[in-house]
Amino acid sequence: MSKKISKETVEYVAKLARIELLDDEVQKYSTELSSIVDYVDQVQSVETDGLEPTYHPARFENQDVLENITREDRVKQYSDREALLDAAPEREGDYIKVKSVLT
Repeated sequence: MSKKISKETVEYVAKLARIELLDDEVQKYSTELSSIVDYVDQVQSVETDGLEPTYHPARFENQDVLENITREDRVKQYSDREALLDAAPEREGDYIKVKSVLT
């Protein structure tokens, strides 16, 4: 069963994401997203009763086969701070001004 993602839906999502799309891009994404939804439907229709869940692809018989390779966070100075601040929609001094997240 093919589920069509309408142009209106693509335009609405683009508006929410504040992305401007050309008409041909709207058509392209409508087609591509419809394909993705069809594929997800196909995957969801696979019979999985009786199968043990896989929580991590690199885990075998309760043994981790991966090694933690994270590094320490290091603060770096941004080379063009003014350009970054100038690109922000709103600015207050040396800070980017945003709407309140927590009330």
